[in-house]
Amino acid sequence: MHTQVTVLAAYAAVLIPAALAAHMVVPNVTPSVASNSMQMLSYIKRKSCMRRDDFLRHWFEVHAPIVAPLALKFGITGYSQIQAFGQILPQNAGEDDPASNELTSFDGIASFIYPNASVLLDMLAHPYYTAVVANDEAKFIDKKAHNGGQVAVYVAEVVPVVGYGKNDTAVAVDIWTGDEATREKYQALFDEYDKRHFG
Repeated sequence: MHTQVTVLAAYAAVLIPAALAAHMVVPNVTPSVASNSMQMLSYIKRKSCMRRDDFLRHWFEVHAPIVAPLALKFGITGYSQIQAFGQILPQNAGEDDPASNELTSFDGIASFIYPNASVLLDMLAHPYYTAVVANDEAKFIDKKAHNGGQVAVYVAEVVPVVGYGKNDTAVAVDIWTGDEATREKYQALFDEYDKRHFG
């Protein structure tokens, strides 16, 4: 495997305060992105009653293992949590103009890479998403904010420039580095939903 550290990750490690750096996710591999893959970047806003470090902790330690089995089932080839924050104009996916000219805050960016639009739509329609994932989102995302807390969403085709060579085998695997018991718990819960609804 190729170990890659991006310039942005290096800057993030220097610029983010130590309190946040302890929870920062910087994977040591960058998967190849197939030509014609799609990517969704979703700028998410935390609930106002939640401190940012609690939001980041919940997003990584609780939400990530909930999402992982669903993402793997539907061939999502990349799910990353970009633990950045700031302000952005509200933006709906596929629209040229912002939804508002008033800046809004965001507390993280979710990145999904997937082979085509139907994969993401199918994933979001799965009963596990509606019963488990969406339920957890309501615990830490400000659902009253623009677009249900996804204050800016960008969806586009990915044009790969750097990645693994032709001889490397890229298989989507769960690379979440949290607690193994938590991973197993949500994998089993997902398997139960998937079996019940899809045999």
